[in-house]
Amino acid sequence: MRDPQQRLPLSLPHDTYPASTDVKVASWQDGMRTLTYTLEGGEVVLKHVFTSNVPSVQTLMTDLLERLQVDVRLRRLCREKSLYFSYDAGIPGKGNASAVAWDDAPHCITGARDLLVNHAQWYCEKEKKDAPVNHLSILAWVVAGSQRGRELISAKNYPVLIMCLGCEVVISLTRKSFRRAKMPSLDDLIPLEDGDATGPLELNMDVDSLSVLTSPTVHKVEDVDMEATSSITGKAPTRKAQKGEPILVTLVHGDMLMVSGDNFEYSLQRSGTSILLVGTRKEQP
Repeated sequence: MRDPQQRLPLSLPHDTYPASTDVKVASWQDGMRTLTYTLEGGEVVLKHVFTSNVPSVQTLMTDLLERLQVDVRLRRLCREKSLYFSYDAGIPGKGNASAVAWDDAPHCITGARDLLVNHAQWYCEKEKKDAPVNHLSILAWVVAGSQRGRELISAKNYPVLIMCLGCEVVISLTRKSFRRAKMPSLDDLIPLEDGDATGPLELNMDVDSLSVLTSPTVHKVEDVDMEATSSITGKAPTRKAQKGEPILVTLVHGDMLMVSGDNFEYSLQRSGTSILLVGTRKEQP
């Protein structure tokens, strides 16, 4: 599904963010990294859970990608000439009346939901109650291109979790609200405190077992600021901060993005065949 160039290991993701963004990087014992982007004003936080494009870290997500293609019937609305195939599970409501109840969904669907929650809990260090997922949307495509999203990513009240499976995807995010506030420069970044936070996956588990996840065994091994990291691996791209400037996040196979603190307009740049998992909390109808 991915060409050889998209399979090369990476030390840092190709993300672009305003120069005023506060950036921290946490590394985990299993090879995963978490890049935390705190945007100007301090209330909006994006967390990029990054596999470094290493196959041993992507094992579980690779298994999930295969199961979704085999077990889930994705549908395309031909009357709208859409390029996207979709599937919804969880809470039926406006715009997703056809959502399948969790009890009626394939095991890999509940496994995908639990995988998102598990990533948020351990790699993003979120309490489970602070990252609830009661609705899962799947969006898939087979051709490259770009398109602006019709709806907002509504993450002002609850985080939205987005995972890429397959070819890499670039997500462009533009905040709906923007408040000017003084933020420290990259030269003033303070590393995250060292800790014994446990993180997250036993990579030999089966996708079906995700609904009964046990206590994780992997530990966080270091927290560094972006300047310290860039001296070794090369600085991630930045641009001069401007009001309303979009943030570009490149998700490779197995990566997850957690968006919180604001509502965002978005667009997708597709490089090939991919599946996006989007976990959200929806109000009961």
